[in-house]
Amino acid sequence: MTRRGTLAAMLIAAVAAAGIPVAAQVKIRILPPIMQIQRLPRINRLPQPQPQLPVGRVIAPSRALQIAGQIVPNGKPVRVRLSDDSSKYVVIMRTNNAVTRVIIDAQTGAAN
Repeated sequence: MTRRGTLAAMLIAAVAAAGIPVAAQVKIRILPPIMQIQRLPRINRLPQPQPQLPVGRVIAPSRALQIAGQIVPNGKPVRVRLSDDSSKYVVIMRTNNAVTRVIIDAQTGAAN
């Protein structure tokens, strides 16, 4: 054997005798047991109260939309809804760059 071969053999023997360096060893960590979280029961929401209709007769939303279409020509309907007190329809119409709100009485169909 040459000097290099002998040196290599001695180096391999020294590393084998010493074992793996401590820094290269994998540290085993013991984790605490997994705690399961108890979930609370689901609470059902109360139903939304329906708007109370006025005592008199109410026109249909499509009729309110027709009336608003006569007031705002070439307008496209955006939204039709009954107001909180159920006495008026609020119709929102869009024309070109303008948005117009038309309020229509729900009982008579008169525009305000």
